[in-house]
Amino acid sequence: MDYMTISQVSRRYDVSTRTLRYYEELGLLQSMRQEEYKYRVYDEEAVTALRRILLLRSLRIPLRRIAEILHDEEGRCTVQALEETLAQLDAERRAIDVVRRALIVLLRRLHSRVTLTEALAQLPMLPALPEINFKGETTMDELNRANQTLSRFDNTRIIYIPPATVASSHSLDPEPENEAGEAINRFILSERLFERKPDYRLFGFNNPNPTPESDFHGYEYWVTIPDDMEVPAPLVKKQMPGGLYAAHCIKMGDFEEWWYFWNWVNHNDVCCYEEREPLGMGGSLEEHLNAPGTLQNVAPENARNVHFAQLDLLIPVKLK
Repeated sequence: MDYMTISQVSRRYDVSTRTLRYYEELGLLQSMRQEEYKYRVYDEEAVTALRRILLLRSLRIPLRRIAEILHDEEGRCTVQALEETLAQLDAERRAIDVVRRALIVLLRRLHSRVTLTEALAQLPMLPALPEINFKGETTMDELNRANQTLSRFDNTRIIYIPPATVASSHSLDPEPENEAGEAINRFILSERLFERKPDYRLFGFNNPNPTPESDFHGYEYWVTIPDDMEVPAPLVKKQMPGGLYAAHCIKMGDFEEWWYFWNWVNHNDVCCYEEREPLGMGGSLEEHLNAPGTLQNVAPENARNVHFAQLDLLIPVKLK
């Protein structure tokens, strides 16, 4: 039987190694270990399962629904999940039609030598355009609702993170997120950080970042601590510079959002990228949201198996 390494699977199917590991944590995918090789490998059955997962993701099926679909022998959950996604796409299509129609009307008025001011003043009530299958008039309220449906990154925030003292956990192991995460979680639990600093925050970032030539990467966690707190080895005490960040919230596992988020940062009218430490991801961070609440009731022996529901993707910026 032929096996593929995690790096080979990552490159062939254009999915990050971290995403593959997360799929395993959710029970969607299963790898195995070979005695002579320290990294995960995947057999033909696992690769087939991955292709099925990626196909469902390309159809915009949420991960929680994919988990149900893969174990749905009777097919009821599958039908319901597909119907829900289809309804969402229909709503987005209608929203696109509304915006497209407004653009067509505006362009026609401009081509008829109406000034932009006059054309915009007439937009609150848009006449019907039979060629795109609309009936009656469309109001500005409907246009605004359409934009809310379509604007994935209109809810991006610009936030300030103050400088802070942090404890750092860094790993270059085959599963760096898990290794570094277990160490930082054990530190948080053993020091009862949720009592000594109830407002602590937990950040992570690739260090180093994977490259097009190699999927090898490390991962580092930073947790904010009191300035006078001692940090036991192998953790390291560091200073976080802080500053302005563009912030975009994702569900755990939706790491493809990074690409869209970077595109937004590079093309918006509010801010622009500003590189700063830590440079593992060019200064970008992943904040694990509600860390105090998530970790407070975790037993030390379960420090490796902590799952966060949401992340804030953070890109360092300066205002334009």
